[in-house]
Amino acid sequence: MLPNTACFVLRFDRDPAARAALQTYIDVISDEQPDLAGTLQDWLLETAPERQDAPAPFAGYEVSNFFVPGKPRAKQSFRVTNKNGRTGGFQPARLRSWQDSVGWEAKQAGFKPDNLLTGEIGVSLTFYLPTLGKVDLDNLSKAVMDGMNGVVWEDDQQVIELRIRKFYRPALPGVSVRIVT
Repeated sequence: MLPNTACFVLRFDRDPAARAALQTYIDVISDEQPDLAGTLQDWLLETAPERQDAPAPFAGYEVSNFFVPGKPRAKQSFRVTNKNGRTGGFQPARLRSWQDSVGWEAKQAGFKPDNLLTGEIGVSLTFYLPTLGKVDLDNLSKAVMDGMNGVVWEDDQQVIELRIRKFYRPALPGVSVRIVT
């Protein structure tokens, strides 16, 4: 596990007890940590398979839900620098670290680079941001989608439907990922 992170791998399709365990945890911490309990409750309700009012991001079978804790990082245009007459591009270290965290959490959720998803894929991303700063949803999604390349699928070109939302949640920033084939 990465330092200073928490990992919640909820496989509703395989282990309904995971949902009940998280609900129990939410009930236990609700008095002492109401912000965290509220964030977890929102996420639990959003990812619940029986929720009828939320449209599925793609009409298929749910493969997995997982949560990547930490401050979501936006992937902006590739940066180019000129050093000593040479031109080169780079991605900031914080962005690379965020993408590595996304891939790591996907592996913890059961995805394996030697068994990548094939065919058409639907993805739902819900970002929980620690501040109300200006950040574009499309840039947030690029970082997460690229972080899953080679771990969940060969390339994010396979994604034919993408649902993206963002909320202000300072208690537990991160991104909730739902993958459907």
